[in-house]
Amino acid sequence: MGTVVLHHGSGASDFVLDGPPISRNTKEGVFRNIVDILTARRLEASLKLLEGAPFEVYPAINHFGDEFHVLYAEVPLFEYEVIRNKQQSLKQAACNLAEVIMEVADDLYVRFVAVGLQKLNCSEWVVFLCHASDDKEMVAQPIYQALTEAGFRCWYDEIEIGWGESLVASINAGLAGSRYVIVVVSPSMAKKKWAKKELQSALHIETEAGKTIVLPLLTEGAEELLQQFPFLAEKKYLLWEGNPASVISELRGLWQGQKNSRS
Repeated sequence: MGTVVLHHGSGASDFVLDGPPISRNTKEGVFRNIVDILTARRLEASLKLLEGAPFEVYPAINHFGDEFHVLYAEVPLFEYEVIRNKQQSLKQAACNLAEVIMEVADDLYVRFVAVGLQKLNCSEWVVFLCHASDDKEMVAQPIYQALTEAGFRCWYDEIEIGWGESLVASINAGLAGSRYVIVVVSPSMAKKKWAKKELQSALHIETEAGKTIVLPLLTEGAEELLQQFPFLAEKKYLLWEGNPASVISELRGLWQGQKNSRS
């Protein structure tokens, strides 16, 4: 069902969430105490687990009608697969985490610690790839393949735009539905109207949203082109050296950092 159970207390092994999570204020108070106790006991694996997923505490129920709480988080595919592959080694950390929660909050009985797969709607993507057609083979295609293999759902024109579909409508939907826009800045891009229009639209969305969306990726010799794009010039950029691994690593770090800042 797309859920990894890291800890299972006594009783039946099934559960369904039965209401909204505990309030933010209550959660923050409980989690502060959890972190202090885990730190004092040097339970580093439990600390990493707590910090590594956007856990909430939900009321839950099983088929017997038993009521309890679940420490539950939904994460994107690339994080879910890491947790799923480490499931056995995380069981003790999750058990310690559940025990500490019940120590600091007498009214919470955490029977499960679980992680679910965050499923995107068909109109949602993590990354939109903005690039010139001349950069497709050497830059965009390797990045798209690496992003997909890493579990990032990526809007890529060759895949998303079908025969006879409107280019403008498809691109606008992709830009509006993507969390990040990786812009491949190259001499070719500077000459392409479509790519520059995509960039302008992405920068407009970023301004309206008030959060980082546009991520510049510069090919060799493209740094001097930044003066043509003043809104990009003020951003930290990555240099494309032919290896998508650095792009994946930076994107994961950005995703994790922004997720932690929201929690």
